[in-house]
Amino acid sequence: GTDTIGAPQYGAKIVYNEDDDELAIGTMHNNSFLRQLHMDRGSSQVLVKFLSIKSDTSADGPYLQLQNSDTSITSGQTIGRVVMRDEDRGAITSRINWVATEDHDSNSGGTRMDFIVTPNGNEGAETTAMTIGQDSSLTVNGNIELGHASDTTIARSAAGTATIEGNQIVTAGVATGNIIHYAVPKY
Repeated sequence: GTDTIGAPQYGAKIVYNEDDDELAIGTMHNNSFLRQLHMDRGSSQVLVKFLSIKSDTSADGPYLQLQNSDTSITSGQTIGRVVMRDEDRGAITSRINWVATEDHDSNSGGTRMDFIVTPNGNEGAETTAMTIGQDSSLTVNGNIELGHASDTTIARSAAGTATIEGNQIVTAGVATGNIIHYAVPKY
């Protein structure tokens, strides 16, 4: 449990802790082992490649960095992604993809973010729920729930037509001076 045999005061150390049944990699600081990466016995995998957790004392604070090592990114290429996987199905259930929207070089690097989910009861099928475009546009493929579900639902009912709780949002208006007059439907 506490491997101190030959423990240096400072430096790096790899330890297998039989009490907790884990493999740990860390550093020694003033005779104390600081566990910085660990893998429990029986865990399916621990991968760290092109992943950095950056310490930053600026106002922006620390950050997590995923780095694609490809030096010739092309339009449409997935640059990186964060995935959620459930062990019982052994499948990815949702992910965020960063996709190049142009060929990247030293002067360009446009990207979009795709939020991809798996709908209930639809094994293996994925759908893009939302995209944030390189121009900051937002595309939502579905309803927008303001507040909580069925409280205030904004939905697309047809091309160019949206509703709030099933009532069409009227967009045709006539501008007069600084005032815009809208037609209000009678109920």
